[in-house]
Amino acid sequence: MTPEVWKDERTGLYWSPRQGSMSNEFTIITCDFFTTTPRGNYSGSDPDCGNAINTCATLSLDADGDGTNETDWYLPTQIEMMQAYIDGIYAVTNKDWVTENNFWSSTESKSNSGDAYPVYLSHGYTYFYFKTDTLSTRCVRRG
Repeated sequence: MTPEVWKDERTGLYWSPRQGSMSNEFTIITCDFFTTTPRGNYSGSDPDCGNAINTCATLSLDADGDGTNETDWYLPTQIEMMQAYIDGIYAVTNKDWVTENNFWSSTESKSNSGDAYPVYLSHGYTYFYFKTDTLSTRCVRRG
């Protein structure tokens, strides 16, 4: 595992470093990400999926330290991000790695399709934001 990747030993998920700040303007009905199984197989080429989803889908990063970059990264769900908080992403990594930012998830608000849920990883706080807002992005992959 490379130093910039954190593995959650409880879930087996690998977490990438922050991939920048961007909007998260996806449309569930037409975005291929939501019909791709497993989600790590989504190519990142559908404009209906928006910046955050497509950035994660095109990420190439060595997660397990074997010298080969993995390409099956994806934008995590709100539940996956909350589990990372519960499992100690902030305590086991460091403040600089997690930062004091909200990180986008691929979970849309049930009451408004213009909103999605980020998670504030240092405190476990989550609330919906406009998908057009610019927030941090962190990607995940299954081990």
